[in-house]
Formats: sequence, C-alpha cells, structure tokens
Amino acid sequence: MLTGIYIGKDCEFGLTDTAAILFFRTPQKNELQSRLYLKSKAQYACVGVCRTFPVLTNLHTPLQRCDTLFIDQGVIRGSDPSLTSLLGTSFKLEDKGDSVWVRLDQESVGPLYLNEEINPNLQPSDRKADKTHVGECLREWNRGVRQEFITIEGQRHFIGCQINTNRHMLIFELSPRSVYCRAARLTVMNEGLVFDQNIRQGNSSFMAEDNRIACGPLLGDRKFFNSEACFWNENTVYWSVKSVEEDEIVLQGCQGTEYRWHRPDAEHEGGFYG
Repeated sequence: MLTGIYIGKDCEFGLTDTAAILFFRTPQKNELQSRLYLKSKAQYACVGVCRTFPVLTNLHTPLQRCDTLFIDQGVIRGSDPSLTSLLGTSFKLEDKGDSVWVRLDQESVGPLYLNEEINPNLQPSDRKADKTHVGECLREWNRGVRQEFITIEGQRHFIGCQINTNRHMLIFELSPRSVYCRAARLTVMNEGLVFDQNIRQGNSSFMAEDNRIACGPLLGDRKFFNSEACFWNENTVYWSVKSVEEDEIVLQGCQGTEYRWHRPDAEHEGGFYG
C-alpha cells in the first residue's frame, strides 16, 4: 500500500512508514474519533485515542465531551479508561482498486482515496532561508514525521506525533495539559503560511460536512497577511512572517503567540516551535 494522505467524506488517514493518524466520524455522525499508531517491528499499534461528542460542522461551536487515552512512554493516562481495549490494536488495509478501507477490530473506515502520495523517505529540507524563498522554506523545513515531547516539572512526556507533507498537516497531540488533534491543508507564500482546518478536536469536535473538501488546493490571499497579527477567516488561518534569518523564520500566530520555524540541523528537527 502506498504511503500517503487518504481522504474520504467522513474520514482521513495519514500513512507513513513509521506512524499513522486516522480520523473518522461514526455513521450516525454523533462521534468523532482520532487514533495515533506507531510502527514497531513491522506492526502498527495504537498508542492514543481521542473521542469527542457530538460531531460539529462549525469549528467555533463548543463540544460537549472529550474522552482520551494515551500511552506516554509505558504509562497509560487520559480521561476514559473504557478506551483501554483500543490501545495496542492495529488495522488492516483493504485495497478496493480505486479506494481503500481501513479495517479496525469492530468497524471499517472508508472509502478513502489517495490524495497525496508520500515519499517513504519524507524528510525536511535543510536549505537556508532568505527573503526570496521564505514560503518554500516554511513548507520544506516542516516536512516529515515528528514525534512530540514536552518537559513538565522536570519529567519528559511523549505527547504525540505530526505528519507534515507538501499539502497537508496532520497532528495528534494529547499532553497532560491539553488536547490538539487536527487535519489541515496548507499553502505557503513569502509573506507567510496559510492553513485551512477540516478536522479539529480539543476545544471543538469539528469535521467539515464533506471532508473531501480537503482534496482540493488551498488558495491564499496576500491581503490577509499582517506581521503584527494573525488573520482567522472561518476555518482558514494566516500566520505572517515577522522576521527571517538563515536558520529561523518567525511567524506571528494568533493571540500574540509567535512560532519559530527552525532549519533542520543537529539541534533542531525542523518545523515550528511555539
């Protein structure tokens, strides 16, 4: 099966050689679920589950409930022990020719269609930035699969994983302090980064009414870039360039947050850091 980003009306699946992230809503459309799988010894195993209720088609409507369970370096944590039976489970892929189904233990997710093939050796670029190709550096530095860790009170915690391609950003992140699971399309310009969220869990339980909207290209509008503030239009967010150096690009995020995108080197994996 080709590694890549697969998209369906009610689901999305990012498959790489080391990790996979699956999003789907139930046929009754009352539950949105995401799962993180890590690959070890040629087998994918579920290490995290996020389940939110109900499924909303407005990103800014508050959710009613969020249940999580996660394996943090051998320790299980989260809000819902009833999800324990899902941890350690895997999936099977069924190729239908023009589509793919993801077979889970008790349900099947699909049909999904390959939207973007991922090179198995997907890696960030290490080229240096200058003002003539800021946009491409934003895309290339962030590209790849990256496991996420944070340190809280001196203890290092595994919190999730990102799968970033040329056109899509998938993230599954369950920290002791927050929940952030999301799928989005992206486009870049020398003025900054634009991303359009089609799935989001955490403070919301959102999936686009027809998730296949994520198959199309994302077109940004330069007039919305502002180096002093982010711009948020419905589901689309603009982060504008504040400064550029060879090894770092600073973007203006929302609510005053700055995001520092680092060129990959021995100290940084690449991508952005808040």
